[in-house]
Amino acid sequence: MIIFFLGPDCCGKNFLMHKLAKEYNYRYFMSPRSPICNLVYDEIYKRDNVQYNIDLITNLLRLGAVFILIKVEPEILLKRAIARNEEHVTTLSDFKKHIKVYSSVFDACKSVWHENYSDRFIEFNNSNTSSFVDFTKLKRKLKNIKD
Repeated sequence: MIIFFLGPDCCGKNFLMHKLAKEYNYRYFMSPRSPICNLVYDEIYKRDNVQYNIDLITNLLRLGAVFILIKVEPEILLKRAIARNEEHVTTLSDFKKHIKVYSSVFDACKSVWHENYSDRFIEFNNSNTSSFVDFTKLKRKLKNIKD
């Protein structure tokens, strides 16, 4: 299984990736970015690499890829960004824009590949500090993915 984590800066991609890697004893390839992220930034920065990224997502799904969108409230992202001295996204309006684009691109991907890969697009709420219940649900969803 190949697991990609998606979401704006400060949403917890690396934290969740490392937590799952330990949980699964490092059996799977995991990455904090994916071609879906590329589609998001293509839209935000008006770039035109859409077809390349769509082809890449299709091939990755055939290889068993899973895409996890990490959802976090924009106010929490801003607090995390300030605490980490982030330089890229630093305003509440920037975070709101990124969240909106991530959600719309992720929903579009789910819609395009729904027929064969509906279980490969997972949303994870990382807004609260005690996300044990959500983490348990995430592990259950990963366990039930069809090959």
